Amino acid sequence: MDRLNAAREKLAVAERDEGDLTEAARVVDRDAVQAYEAGAVGEAIADDASDLLARHGFRWSIRFDATRPTKSKRYVEQARWTIVDGATGEEYDARADGGGASDGEDVIAATAISLGAAIGVVRRGFGVPDATMAIDERAGAIRGDLVEQWLAMLRDGAARAGVRTILLVPPNDQRLIDACDGVITVVPTETGSVLR
Repeated sequence: MDRLNAAREKLAVAERDEGDLTEAARVVDRDAVQAYEAGAVGEAIADDASDLLARHGFRWSIRFDATRPTKSKRYVEQARWTIVDGATGEEYDARADGGGASDGEDVIAATAISLGAAIGVVRRGFGVPDATMAIDERAGAIRGDLVEQWLAMLRDGAARAGVRTILLVPPNDQRLIDACDGVITVVPTETGSVLR
């Protein structure tokens, strides 16, 4: 019993001198540290993505939330990307199918987020010099006047990330193909494929 009382007395002194140790332990537990790190990286990516969107005339911004509160008032990790429409104030879950954003908005936001991540990698001193970026048919959801805006954002973000070559595999969308710097045509043959 004396050891228990001594331990309680030490805890009371520590809490008086250092504050609530229970809260300190909660804040630095495994989940909280991971959420803090994810939040810092996610917010930097969202800031870079939002900057790209704004510089190229898009009305959306990106927000990253690393945690969400539970009913018991604790926080759990969630890693949620949100598209915020600057014109209407509406918010959409960037990862949810049918989350409210159109297919084109989804592709534009996803491109900005991916570019933001690539910029962050380079900012931290990593990355591949003169990298090549490949983007597939998802770009087909981008229509009309957004094509040239999206390509300008793609080129800008790629340049910031140190990308030298962008390989875009567009759908059968002539306007998107015409806006590219060059075209490589892959023709299937009996022995493989030929590039033109």
